[in-house]
Amino acid sequence: MDYKIAYCFNGWKWIWRQLVLSLTTLRRFPIDRENIVVFYGPPHFQEHIDWLEPICDLRLVETPLHDEESMNKRKVNKGKFFGSTMKIHSYELNTPNMFWIDCDTIIHGDIREMLRFNYDVLTSRWRGSEGKTLMRGVCKQLGLPHMDIMMNGFLVFKNHAHNKMRDDYVDNLKKMFEGEIRTPNPGRMELYAFMVALIKLKQRGGKVVEMPSNWHQYAGGKYVQHLSRRETATWMEKKMFTPEMFRLVEIGEDNGNW
Repeated sequence: MDYKIAYCFNGWKWIWRQLVLSLTTLRRFPIDRENIVVFYGPPHFQEHIDWLEPICDLRLVETPLHDEESMNKRKVNKGKFFGSTMKIHSYELNTPNMFWIDCDTIIHGDIREMLRFNYDVLTSRWRGSEGKTLMRGVCKQLGLPHMDIMMNGFLVFKNHAHNKMRDDYVDNLKKMFEGEIRTPNPGRMELYAFMVALIKLKQRGGKVVEMPSNWHQYAGGKYVQHLSRRETATWMEKKMFTPEMFRLVEIGEDNGNW
């Protein structure tokens, strides 16, 4: 089956450490190296490259929308890096089926089993009480039907749905950075951009399916478990990291605004 599993990161210690654990848990399953794509944006470290190259299709990339022209147009988040733009690389992968995995994700099951079902985008519901209200203002601005917020840290795309959403996703981000689309929380800009693209995909006939809640949980689901944003899963590291890996994850930039 033609599929890719995509990650992206920049060379900061906190996200590098999470990525190493996520890939280590993913590689317990029989997935070929060429099916795992890691987009690595600056700053780059040779130690990271040396560890990643044998286990994945590593692609050294720049951070999209971070060029001088784009930065000069920003009215929101003008002076800091914003990690949502790195995801643009995954939307451009030429594959019919694509798994998006945030680095802060532990893999518990064989995620390829999810491809058996019929959908264009497989996602999960935001379980917090604010999930029913977060999109109201943005949808009203854009004249779009309201949709409850969905989680975008672990997604499965079929039928090139990610490619079909790419232009909308990028356009949404640009308009949010430039203040044309007002978001209640600039820190969740990536989520708003994804949701607008998802709503437009549904309007064009795309099939969006919510995965069962026990597949995707912070406490540990059948397939994946999300950590809090900068949490370190020390209980898993103790089981899976060698002394060499503990030394490896200390290499990287100390701070990053993401």
